[in-house]
Amino acid sequence: MKSTEKYLQNLFDDLDILLTQVKLYKKITIKNTETQTILSVLEEQIEKINNHQQEIKKLIQNEDISNTGTININLSPRELEVLTLVAKGLANKQIAYQLNISERTVHFHLKSIFTKSNTTSRTEASVWALSKNIIKL
Repeated sequence: MKSTEKYLQNLFDDLDILLTQVKLYKKITIKNTETQTILSVLEEQIEKINNHQQEIKKLIQNEDISNTGTININLSPRELEVLTLVAKGLANKQIAYQLNISERTVHFHLKSIFTKSNTTSRTEASVWALSKNIIKL
């Protein structure tokens, strides 16, 4: 089992234990409205996380962590080129000219990069990629 998978399994096991404890506390605590509300909210949030275990595991598995510590989130070679040029400060028009593609295609690649990296801006995507050693300047 990969270390990430083991970590996740331990986390979900701990959440199951915590959920059991919260349910028990709800049964044995004095019917203090504030305490009951807090415990109910906590129980709801833990159950939401538990309901998404498989999705979380799939997301982690899609981030193929290599031995070098870099993360490969399956950016295409062209997306990597676009992201590198974005990080260097080039505008869409300049990127399009340099890669011999349309500005619309650059925009399409950027949207794909934002989705795959869970970012919302050129700067955020650049900082993210540089911090994960996905690109180098």
